[in-house]
Amino acid sequence: MPTWKLVLKARREQVERAEAELRRALEEGDLDAADFARIWLGEAHLAVQQIVDRYPQAAQER
Repeated sequence: MPTWKLVLKARREQVERAEAELRRALEEGDLDAADFARIWLGEAHLAVQQIVDRYPQAAQER
């Protein structure tokens, strides 16, 4: 398996963790944690996008 596939999988898992943390923070009303999770989520999405930009076939991977 190419390295980029392993990295893409890890980054997508990071997106899922950040989304879950954002939901949790919002449900609990913890705005500081929500701000952190929102930033984390943005960075995680950016990391996925960078891989997709570099390896166009990554857009088809799940």
